[in-house]
Amino acid sequence: MAASINASTSGGVVTTADTTGNLNLQSNGATVLAMTSAGIAVTGTQSVSGIVTASAQPAFNAIAPLQNSVTGDGTNYSVTFTTKIFDKGTNYSTSTSRFTAPVTGTYNFGSSLLFNGIDTAMTRAILYLQTTARTVELADLNPQGIKIATTFVMLSGSMILPMTAGDTALIYVSISGSGLSAGVTTQSYFWGNLLS
Repeated sequence: MAASINASTSGGVVTTADTTGNLNLQSNGATVLAMTSAGIAVTGTQSVSGIVTASAQPAFNAIAPLQNSVTGDGTNYSVTFTTKIFDKGTNYSTSTSRFTAPVTGTYNFGSSLLFNGIDTAMTRAILYLQTTARTVELADLNPQGIKIATTFVMLSGSMILPMTAGDTALIYVSISGSGLSAGVTTQSYFWGNLLS
């Protein structure tokens, strides 16, 4: 048990005391902030059904503009995502197409890219997630086996990674085997969120 301050809709502010040295702040009996000798824990907002939401959790989703003839010859191309669908915490920059981690934690990132201009000579397509600490492949495949219509290919993938406050994340791609004719369409996205 801990000492509690409870803001109740039926009884006003109600306090209870004990000798543990811990303090809980409550709203209608649900603890939203717990202070102990180990530190402070924010539990978020709990609904009647028991679902916990954290409205300040960093999260974003951005969409790419049309980017013609950017790879195909093995060029590594940093994809630009210049329109935010949403950006909780304003940690995504449309000018750099990078997410900057506001706090140290575990993050989930993903991207889905639709390419045009894929010709029959292109044999490898790689989608990368690059963070300050590491670069990982989200997808690596032969585009000939997954073509949509005659010249379109979709690459997608996601990864959970640790990040330190101030680290950045971005998406780049490389398609090889031919000339510089593969481009990114407007049906391409980059998203991410803090997990813990």
